[in-house]
Amino acid sequence: MKEIYFVRHGETFENKDGIVQGDVIGGILTEKGRSQARVTGSKLASLNFDVALVSDLSRTVETYKEIRPFLEKKLDVLFLSELRERGFGFFSGRTYEEAEIRIDDMAIDYRTDNEGPYITGKSIDQVMHENSLILKRVMNSRHERFLIVSHGFRLSYLFNFLNGVLAPKELQFYDIKNGQISYARLDGKGRLAELNLDISATLK
Repeated sequence: MKEIYFVRHGETFENKDGIVQGDVIGGILTEKGRSQARVTGSKLASLNFDVALVSDLSRTVETYKEIRPFLEKKLDVLFLSELRERGFGFFSGRTYEEAEIRIDDMAIDYRTDNEGPYITGKSIDQVMHENSLILKRVMNSRHERFLIVSHGFRLSYLFNFLNGVLAPKELQFYDIKNGQISYARLDGKGRLAELNLDISATLK
């Protein structure tokens, strides 16, 4: 049995301004974002993680650095490109309002489109392949309890993957707040036994 606790990074200046970040835009936490990370760290303090898997983008690395002092046990940490936010090409750096206008104009959805020419980053197929690599890393590990620090859209893609939803048009997108803690339990074959999208309020 494997347990995974997922954390979305703290608020960035781009989050505050409603800007699509993707895998290249921005990454500096606001003071609120650093505070969110510290609050999250205090809630995770008693869980004795074995391994932390962290997106190697600056906003997640900074979030982990704020969380780390609260974790009692010495643990391995890996900073992984596979956990980066998906690149949104044309839409990165634009406000969500601008992106929604362009979605209507272009009759596409940047969250689910797989091959649009405006997407200069990764396709959903590539994102799901990365998710499979993350799952394989977890299942092949001798450890049982994991902390994953990543991004809003990436976590939505990952939760879809764990639920067996891979087709772009069938994907669900969850409202994952900055600093939010989610939880998954996997059986010995890597199948999803439990998924709770927000356990933040249940942890003290």
